[in-house]
Amino acid sequence: MNDARAKAGLPPLRFNERLGEAALAHDREMLRYGFFSHASRDGGEFWQRVAHWYPPHGHGWTVGENLLAGSPNVSMKQTVAAWLASPEHRANLLSRAWISVGVAVLHASSAPGVYEGSHGH
Repeated sequence: MNDARAKAGLPPLRFNERLGEAALAHDREMLRYGFFSHASRDGGEFWQRVAHWYPPHGHGWTVGENLLAGSPNVSMKQTVAAWLASPEHRANLLSRAWISVGVAVLHASSAPGVYEGSHGH
């Protein structure tokens, strides 16, 4: 992510543990209940979920989210390339508004629902 930002003349993102916890909680929820969405299982918007882990402070904040479901062999480089190929995801990665990032990757050997028992990340 930071390589792409550097090429665009943007500052690097810093890892934020609370944002990472928010990402991990959502990954776990999606795999456990077999759905893939920016919305939470209860239908809540992603920013509401993130606010639980990383509450707005001071004058507030802006937040974005990129997701990817892939084979167990998908690399972070391939993930970022896929995001850069999507206008909406690219806009998130290359936003001047972002200063922090949270990342989570989970492996499922047999996830239910939309994953149809598949094996992936």
